Amino acid sequence: MSYVEEIIFGLEVEDISYFCFHLANDNYTKNCYSKLSYRIEKLLKQTDQKLYPNLFDGFSNLLIYLKEPIVRENDEQYRKENYEFWRKKVCLDPELIRSGSFRKYLL
Repeated sequence: MSYVEEIIFGLEVEDISYFCFHLANDNYTKNCYSKLSYRIEKLLKQTDQKLYPNLFDGFSNLLIYLKEPIVRENDEQYRKENYEFWRKKVCLDPELIRSGSFRKYLL
């Protein structure tokens, strides 16, 4: 959630798109991720762009990151790039290797 907050307030979060991919495609987090996306979209629609331009931009940027894995779900190059990123991370971290959520990146 701290990443979400940072993006809303205009800060750059390194590798956020990879985290979004993982959360959107993980069986355990997929439902929560979907709900978060929906709520941010709802907040964006309720935010007055003229009164709160920075907040509106922050919600917009966050929504772009959250929707990317859904929009690009059939993009094989995108999927391959994300799997390679996570494979490198998992291979370096024994704790991630033991986690069932990350084993799929080793196959």
